[in-house]
Amino acid sequence: SCVLLPLSVVGLWTVVVVIFLFGRLSGVSMAFSSILVAIGIDLPIQLYNRLREELARPDASANRAAITATVRDIACQLAGPSLVATLGPAAVFVACGLSDYKGLNQLGVLAGVGLMLNAIAMLTIFPALLLVVSPRLWWRPLPPPRSDRGFLSVLGNLGVQRPRAVLILAALLLLSALPLARHLSFSDRLFALEPGDMPPALAQNELSRRFGEQQRFMVALIDDTDPERALLRADRWQLAAEDLRRAGLLRGYETVSTLVPSATTQAARRARLARMDLAGAATRFEAALNDAGFDPSAFAEFFARLRAQDADARASNPAPGLTLAALEQTELGFLVRTHVADLPAAATQPAHRLIALYLFVPVDAHLHDTVEKLVQLTKDPQLGGDITGLPLLEEELRRLLSKDLARITAASVLAVVLLLVVYYRRLRPILAVLLPLSVAWALFAAALTLLRIPLNLYNLIAIPLCIGYGIDDHIFLVHRHESTAPHARSPAHVLSTTGRAIVLTTLATVAGFAGLIPAHFIGLRHLGLAGCLAVLL
Repeated sequence: SCVLLPLSVVGLWTVVVVIFLFGRLSGVSMAFSSILVAIGIDLPIQLYNRLREELARPDASANRAAITATVRDIACQLAGPSLVATLGPAAVFVACGLSDYKGLNQLGVLAGVGLMLNAIAMLTIFPALLLVVSPRLWWRPLPPPRSDRGFLSVLGNLGVQRPRAVLILAALLLLSALPLARHLSFSDRLFALEPGDMPPALAQNELSRRFGEQQRFMVALIDDTDPERALLRADRWQLAAEDLRRAGLLRGYETVSTLVPSATTQAARRARLARMDLAGAATRFEAALNDAGFDPSAFAEFFARLRAQDADARASNPAPGLTLAALEQTELGFLVRTHVADLPAAATQPAHRLIALYLFVPVDAHLHDTVEKLVQLTKDPQLGGDITGLPLLEEELRRLLSKDLARITAASVLAVVLLLVVYYRRLRPILAVLLPLSVAWALFAAALTLLRIPLNLYNLIAIPLCIGYGIDDHIFLVHRHESTAPHARSPAHVLSTTGRAIVLTTLATVAGFAGLIPAHFIGLRHLGLAGCLAVLL
């Protein structure tokens, strides 16, 4: 309860920041609360672990005055490393604010602000609660830790006895992970919500397996202030779409031009019919049937239509052409309403017509090329317009996130290095923090590649988590090592004391992410697995 109350206060403070900065949250940025709880508990557990160690000393007094002095002393001792351990991950998440993707931008800012508020609360409210609450509710005497027993002590002794072997093994892990880490990539379907083994998903997967993968839906949107010119551009788009369909890049398309082309197109077709001499063609066809021994009377209606069409095409006042208004009065009027929108004039723009051309793109190896070709068509001055749809949005977001990932990673690492340089001002502790973290970063990227888990909008959160989470653990370990008397310094002692708190906070965070692994939605499952890997490594 002494930990949950400050965390709740920090949550309320962060909500106020949310309202002040953003007004509302996106789906991705809502994950800041999980990050706040996962990282926020580290500091109070470290404080509490040190406090219990001090009170377990043989010369420690159990009276309230002694406990009060110990609480204040521990809070002061850990204030420096606690602030640095908080500013490290906070700086990493604030660096996410450099992203052009709004969800990641909000997530980074809120997580960074929340972690800094958490440090303030845990260094003030948490010690105050320990002093106000009766020690009988949160403390009982414990025997001092032994440095020669337990798994953590064995690890510490291994570092003492075989330091070069441990470092060589770490270097080999780093070198073997780097080639795999370079192949970490974004998912081809960033927005895919795959419900895994749910019955509807299983049925859909079976249909796709038996009848082929589904097509993706895209829209070419033509906008013009001249209604007739808009129809003409739609006609040209239809021709381009037909070329793509014949090339196998489109499954099909829907356009109002199929039923009502523009007046210009209709006039061109009439002129072409006039040049074809349809009446003469009907006469030649009739004669050919007679010569072949067929009765041409069965084709009389067809010949009459050809001759009538020829007369209409040659007339000075041909029959009226097809119009959208006439089509809208028929049972096919819904096609006009779903493909054409005439928008009235507004204060900032004149009246204009919108025409939608619906495109059905097959999901295959040519999906990327098809999207690129459609984008290029919009740059043709004869066509123009805009292209939209989920495949295009995913492609644009993939480019955006790829650029952002490199920028955020560089800014995060730079911020962490500068923070460590300012705090330690010595090379050895800086390397003691950065080198193990570098191995963990490379192993994390390599693990995702080996497990064939691409980055998506769910597990993308694990990238700043991997960079920022372990910093506080390393800083607390280095602080414990340096704050111990030189004659008593030992990796076994550091791991058997401060290491216990790190194991507890790590397992608590892993448990939170592991709860997502059984989820039906593959995106959440990937987030849980990536979060577990990031924290464990």
